[in-house]
Amino acid sequence: MHHLEPRSLRLLAKASRVMKALPVAGIDVLGHYAGAMIAPYDFSGIRLTTPNQGFSGEETISVNGMDLVLQEVGPAHTPGDAIVYLPSENVLYAGDIGPVANIMAGLGKVLALDADYIVPGHGPIATRVDVELQVSYWDTIQEELHWRCRQGMSPLRAATDLLLSPAFRSSPFAKWDSPERLLRNAQALYQEWGHRPLPLPENLAKLNTLRQQGILALMQPDATPRCMHRR
Repeated sequence: MHHLEPRSLRLLAKASRVMKALPVAGIDVLGHYAGAMIAPYDFSGIRLTTPNQGFSGEETISVNGMDLVLQEVGPAHTPGDAIVYLPSENVLYAGDIGPVANIMAGLGKVLALDADYIVPGHGPIATRVDVELQVSYWDTIQEELHWRCRQGMSPLRAATDLLLSPAFRSSPFAKWDSPERLLRNAQALYQEWGHRPLPLPENLAKLNTLRQQGILALMQPDATPRCMHRR
């Protein structure tokens, strides 16, 4: 859902209500999945604030007498990904780094700072153990998806096969929120391995991925959030 402006998200929320009534080619599933994802949020009255200063490498700034150490970790999720470390509190704001090409290096920098608490871009406050588990997740899915790729499986088929495998279902990753997002990670990895995605317009490709993730979500009725995995 990143890179979508508030106005686009408001339009998607309205469109999802219409799509729920169209049981054709999984459009109703897309409506349920996207609608349940957006429902808890109110995007009205939001204005984006863009940066007015940049940096590269590392820079320390002071805010209200507290030093903030800025470290560049991109290009990863975006070309300018950065983390913010507060030495006096030993707290790290990791933001939303990733995906695959540089995520391991970014996570390595996070671990190297050895902060007591890590504030991610999504989810609850984390610790070093959580970051190590994230590293294990990427190691695991890269290995599992790569041999499926070599066998000629599409990203969707490979993600489905892995999600429904006994090994994955018994792993801690199956209990994470929205495990069906493995599909998006599979698509990113496949592109790194030279796989060309379907030639769809960007926004249509995003909606198609959401539709496919919605179908995968319904295959996992016990996953969380329940509202996105049960109709």
